[in-house]
Amino acid sequence: MSEAPPPPYEAGPNPPIIYSPSSSAVPPPSQLSVERRPTPFSSTLSSTTTPRYTASSSASSDLGPSVFSSPGDGLDASASWSKTGDVDVWIDLKAKLPDLEEDLAPSVKEYAVDPSGDVPILNIVMFVVGNSEEIQIYIALALELIIRHSHRVRIATQEAHKGAIERAKQSLGGKVGKDGRALEYKLDIFDIYDSPTSSLAEWCRRPDTLEATFRSFYKSTYWPEPISGSSFAADLIVACPSAVAHIHVAELLGLPLHIVSATPWSPTTAFSQPYTTIRRSNAEARLSAYLSYALIENLMWKSLGKTISDFRQLTLGLPPSDKVIGPGLLDRLKIPFTYCWSSLVASRPADWKEHIDVTGFIYPNPEPYRPDDQLLLFLKEGPPPIYVKLEFDHRLEEGEVPLSIIIGGLKKLGSRVIVAGKGATDFKAPDVFVIPDGEGLPLNYLLANARVAAICHDGGTYVTSMALKNAVPSIIIRTNASSRFWGDRVYEVAAGSRPIPIDELSVEHIASALDDIYSPKVREAVRSLSNHLRSENGTDEVARSIHRHLPLLNMRCDVIPSRAALWYDAERSLRLSGVAAAVLAREGKLSFQQLELNRPREYPVSLADSDPIIGGVQAFFLAITKSIVKVTHMFSNPAPQRVVDIASQQPILVRQIQNPKGGWTWQYERDTRPRMPITDMKSGMREAGQEAWTGMKDGMKGVVMEPLRGLQRAGPIGGILGLVQGSVGLATHSLAGAIRAVELGVEGGLSEARNRSGSGTTTQIYPSSPADVLRSSRAKTSMEEAKSLTEEEKRQILEEYKRAAKIPERVEARKRRQERISQGLDVAAVGHVQGGIALGVTERPDLVSAKSGSNSGVGKWWKGKGKGKGKEKVEATLSPSISISGSSHQHQKEIEQNEKEQEAQAEVERSQRGGFSGGQ
Repeated sequence: MSEAPPPPYEAGPNPPIIYSPSSSAVPPPSQLSVERRPTPFSSTLSSTTTPRYTASSSASSDLGPSVFSSPGDGLDASASWSKTGDVDVWIDLKAKLPDLEEDLAPSVKEYAVDPSGDVPILNIVMFVVGNSEEIQIYIALALELIIRHSHRVRIATQEAHKGAIERAKQSLGGKVGKDGRALEYKLDIFDIYDSPTSSLAEWCRRPDTLEATFRSFYKSTYWPEPISGSSFAADLIVACPSAVAHIHVAELLGLPLHIVSATPWSPTTAFSQPYTTIRRSNAEARLSAYLSYALIENLMWKSLGKTISDFRQLTLGLPPSDKVIGPGLLDRLKIPFTYCWSSLVASRPADWKEHIDVTGFIYPNPEPYRPDDQLLLFLKEGPPPIYVKLEFDHRLEEGEVPLSIIIGGLKKLGSRVIVAGKGATDFKAPDVFVIPDGEGLPLNYLLANARVAAICHDGGTYVTSMALKNAVPSIIIRTNASSRFWGDRVYEVAAGSRPIPIDELSVEHIASALDDIYSPKVREAVRSLSNHLRSENGTDEVARSIHRHLPLLNMRCDVIPSRAALWYDAERSLRLSGVAAAVLAREGKLSFQQLELNRPREYPVSLADSDPIIGGVQAFFLAITKSIVKVTHMFSNPAPQRVVDIASQQPILVRQIQNPKGGWTWQYERDTRPRMPITDMKSGMREAGQEAWTGMKDGMKGVVMEPLRGLQRAGPIGGILGLVQGSVGLATHSLAGAIRAVELGVEGGLSEARNRSGSGTTTQIYPSSPADVLRSSRAKTSMEEAKSLTEEEKRQILEEYKRAAKIPERVEARKRRQERISQGLDVAAVGHVQGGIALGVTERPDLVSAKSGSNSGVGKWWKGKGKGKGKEKVEATLSPSISISGSSHQHQKEIEQNEKEQEAQAEVERSQRGGFSGGQ
């Protein structure tokens, strides 16, 4: 068998690959002749065969969706899908650059987080695409979120995983959450109408078939439970990174988004993107690694961009995206990431900042398993075998099947074998135990208690983590680029043999791998790692990480702080939980149509920052492609320090309204020119005049400067063209200034309303628009939750709402607090907002005992104001305890007395001012 040349990056440090026109490495796709452009997934070429090519370059748009090419004055880079579903990358810098610093990324100041605060019970939807092993970590995480935190979790994934999710649901039978509800009803699956073997690479091959899948992800946030019909409305999206609809749905609905992954997706200089193979590069190692993340993002956008834009525009009513702002969204917006592996195996890169956590492996709970007698007999009758678990269809150049080489080599070297996977039945022999394809054998069982001596696999995260936990050495067959990441990590920590590229399989390599795994060094390393990993609780840490990055300051009910806020009462600057809003609606105090949907976080997808540090890897890639001069400051020592403040990304206005053509118009408004704050109509008109003058001034400047620039560029003709351009600029700048002046005047009016509401972001969401889709589901869940309340509990909710809405000091305190949140400032400076009642806090006996703390009536304010309007009969069933926040009955009396004094003082102040004032 002829031996193929080794891939560019072996285990360990990644040296730069020097570009040479005479190199035998695969040329970039832009240099391939039209007749021999690469065809993904079906090419007859091996990954190391050099096809014919010419020196002429092609534009990316001419190469089809499977190839991305970006020639520029600073960088000429290309990426293409390989036949294995990985991405091949070529990098050609036009000038020599030093390497990037390890810690170049900007710090991240997250928005509205409250890491030490309690987390209310949430409805969580998970967007997951993957195989039967990849789904396991998300099922285990879902069970953790349900059992320990009483969240409700819906997993939107392929129907092929229904059996695994149903078994997990059965394990919840008979268990009750802290809210008193049965846990088995808190887990369900939502079918996304996708194939069982779907992957991101498969999606990129058939983007036209993804409409139903993307639409299903969107529907999973609000669609009723298919079997029981119970309402569901998401409060949080947790997703795997490859489920690319996540950020677009989160943008539409204003929901928090958290990405959980077992392989790296966040740009770093520490290692290249695991799904890429850098075929050729003349850049230094860290710079090459960093650019690989931009190239795979741009290639994915080249393949899926039109489908994503159509989904945004036609289904979600969002503006279409483009090749500039589409790639690298998760990085640019600093979406929270949690990587579920142990830092003992893969350390956290220095350029992963505050929004990224590395927590530990997620290990699914072992399922009950009774092995058949034949397997037990095979395990007992000889030394521990080697378990071969490989799932791939691949033949080498000579037509040999890799599985036959592996098993033949192991047998020749005297090892007993257990084999599972496609084609396993072809290898029956006395020293080989075959597990037929489709018959599950839990890894928890086979890898435990030293039943096997080692496991031979393809480097998947799940199998790798299980081997490490059970102190079983790994022989990793590197089938593609993604398996290189874990293959290298395992070898670096001496938990297995050197990874074997599949095209280099031989008996000699198998023999070398056996020498490695039986060595004292590897045996001691796996025992030590196993002891450490068993002391970690990665599943719990992932759940904590999700909670830690939530914008909790925008997610709690102001009346019942232990409940999630679903609604926003703009008139009174109140966030309301479903049960609080339902009680108020039944009493006729407000209606669900009057309330805004609570939107804890906004995502200004269409507002890109061109700064190569602040704007993330895509901004860096665009800048260095255009000119190396634009990024030279990033290579200085020390590198410039930056901070990304998520609060500054939050818009002052979010609007989705119907346009004359019947579609939807989506608009973000965010300050772009530093100016005095607009707090009322007067300040708005002041800034309107300033903006009009600025527009006129910019236009006049263009009349002078454009002809001069034209003269410098192209002589007299350029000067004439510059004069024309400057004259047009005078008109357009003046018109833009006038339009902006009108907008600022309107903003002044909006600020008057915001002063009354205290809202950091004003929303104008058209009824029945795509962004309003949660309203019906939230209203139904709100009414369902309220059915379990007693009359006493409803009375206390009404009383607390009265205090929260009518005491000016409390309204002002909430507005000051919200203002600081929207500015990214510490809310501790304004103290905690008073009030709030505790509902369902069964862990605190002191709160439970205070249930009857207040015996006063609802109060004069409620008399004759809608009492009984729309009121429905409520069953006085047993409900979770409800109490006024405090440690005793006496403490509650003190709170009530203090609030009465504050209300009396406020009444005097209002009479002196001549009316209520809620301004800031």
